[in-house]
This record gives sequence, structure tokens and C-alpha cells, in this order.
Amino acid sequence: MSDPDFDPYLTAIIANRLDGIVREMSFALQRAARSPAINSARDFSCSICTGDNQLLAAAEGLPIHIFGSHLQTRSMTEFHDGDLQEGDCFLHNDPYTGNSHAGDHAYLVPVFIEREHMFTTVVKAHQADIGNSIPTTLFADAKDQYEEGALIFPAVRVQRNYLMIDDIVRMCFSRIRVPTQWYGDFLAGIGSARVGEKRLKELCEKYGKERIKRFIRDWLNYSEARMDQAVRKLPPVSLSNVSVHDRSCSCSKRPTTSAAGS
Repeated sequence: MSDPDFDPYLTAIIANRLDGIVREMSFALQRAARSPAINSARDFSCSICTGDNQLLAAAEGLPIHIFGSHLQTRSMTEFHDGDLQEGDCFLHNDPYTGNSHAGDHAYLVPVFIEREHMFTTVVKAHQADIGNSIPTTLFADAKDQYEEGALIFPAVRVQRNYLMIDDIVRMCFSRIRVPTQWYGDFLAGIGSARVGEKRLKELCEKYGKERIKRFIRDWLNYSEARMDQAVRKLPPVSLSNVSVHDRSCSCSKRPTTSAAGS
């Protein structure tokens, strides 16, 4: 970094602190979730975005989840422009406004520091069921989004002033095939995002709001410079590839094994 005011030591300390916050969010979700898809298979990811919708920290996570984090927070800020408040939480699973697929429910919590929206914590986890046309949330044969997901939430508010909006919960209970399991994962996801909110407030209290703002600017500039250096080292080359997608088959199409000789 050419900036004479850049502090590499403090930047590294705060970057690792953010990494620790995301990991704590992940541990909270995994230990609290009811679904084996989350607490055993770890089909979830946690991240932190800035208030202006840039991915800031991710730690361990699935790339297909993490990449869309900033797209989902951007949808949240656009749909609720001027209406975001501390204590809000939003449910997002709309593939057309940043989500991966309808089976991944994301919980977005805007974090306010001295009344300024500085961060959004993002928790995304695959659900056991979302009420689509067959009992699965990985419907490879779906002809469109309407077959894959019956309930689509494009950054819909589910908490206001830290209180649950029960209308949304009732919608899910009336449609999802495993409502109590879903509700456990729903609470775990929101709780994980709230853990991130609490730790970010503590971080800003320790270092000061302006110091954290400076860190965000330095960290994003540093990451851009590192990427630029890496790309410049790549040799010129032409690449081509062929890929085949193996669609899932329904049970009725699978070959059966003869019982003869068994």
C-alpha cells in the first residue's frame, strides 16, 4: 500500500477480529439449528457486508452462498430505502434479487452504529423443505422457479424492533412440510445474525466508528491491490472447456436390481 497512513498491524488485527465474528456466527448457527442439513452437513454460510453493500468478511463458507451476499443486501437497501431501522431482520430467498436458489433462506440484519447503517450481517442456510411441488428443496427437474419454490421472500421484513412479525411465520407454517424443523432453523439463523450484530457493535465501541470506517476503506483497497498483482502475474493463455450437467433422475426412472441369486 502506498498510503503513508496505512497501518498494516492494526488492519491485520481488525481483519482477524472480523474473521472471528463470522466464525462465531457460524458456530452459533450450527449448534442451534435443528436440520441435519445445517447442524451436520454444514450447508450454510455466514458473512458481513458493509452498509454500502460490499462484501467485507466471509471466513469459511460456500462460494455459491458468499458471492451473492452483497447482492442480497443491496436488494434489502433498495426495497426498504429510508425505512431500515435498528432491530430489523429480513428473510431473503429470491433468486432474481441476489439469492442462490429458493431452498436457501438468508437472514439479513442491518447493523447501526450511532444511527448509521455501517454493516449487514448475512446468514444463509439450506432448508429441509420450502413447500414446493414435491418434498425436496433441490428439485433439478423443475421447469421454472414456481415449481422449485412456493414461498419466495424478496428481502421481506420478519423482525421489527427485535420483535417477530408473526404473519410471515404463519405463512411458512401453513406451507412448509416440516414447520417445526424449519422454525428451529429460522430462529437459529436470526440468532446467528444477531450474534454478528452484537460483536460488530462491540468492535466499533472498542476502536471507534471512524477508525473502523478507515479500516473498511483500507481493507477493500488492500484486497483490490492484491488481486491486481495476482492477475498481472498470470501468463497470457487461451483456454477452452466442455462440461456436462448430469440431471437428477426421479426414483421411478432408476434401474432396479433383480432379486434373482440374492
